[in-house]
Amino acid sequence: MTRRRELAPPRSRRRPYSPKRRKKRFLLYCEGEVTERRYFQDLVRFLRSPLIEVKVAPDRRKDPKRLVELAKEARGKADREARNARDDSLRYDEVWCVFDCDEHKRLKPAIDQATTLELGLAVSNPCFDLWLLLHFQDQYAAITSKKAGDAVRVHVEDYVKHMDFAKLRGKGSDAVKRARKLEDISQENGERHGNPTTGVWRLITRICEDSNVSVSDI
Repeated sequence: MTRRRELAPPRSRRRPYSPKRRKKRFLLYCEGEVTERRYFQDLVRFLRSPLIEVKVAPDRRKDPKRLVELAKEARGKADREARNARDDSLRYDEVWCVFDCDEHKRLKPAIDQATTLELGLAVSNPCFDLWLLLHFQDQYAAITSKKAGDAVRVHVEDYVKHMDFAKLRGKGSDAVKRARKLEDISQENGERHGNPTTGVWRLITRICEDSNVSVSDI
């Protein structure tokens, strides 16, 4: 009896070969010692990603221009280490500066320099609390930093600088939509970082895309 010869599956049924994509290495340079740093550290723990590094500017005197310079130096150092070790995985694929508008005197030079250097910008006007607030509600009117914090406490009574990340879970998609809308409104008014706006949504979207996680899950 002749044994039936096993045929290979049709080409259309074969799983196409796709080389494993290397995940990006992120560096986030934050101005805030507590709120921003702990928020992103909580996010990193949630994503279980060793490729997202969070640093805080060591200067007590807040200066976004100095923050941009520190981010530039960190990227340059990583590039040199990668060249010396002949290992591209040591480079930062994306470097982001996270800071508030507040009343910084060197805000525009910082933004201009970061743009020239092709650093990512997550600028909040007036402050990072706006990003937290957008997880819970719309905010179209201009707002002060104090009132933004007070508004967050309407939703989370015990909020003082550090937000329990679990209380934001599942609201990330709403925050991104609201932040994008505020940015569109600001640009229509001829402003790049008007009050209220926050560019944190761009950073969150980039991180989630690379981690293959839906924004709605955070």
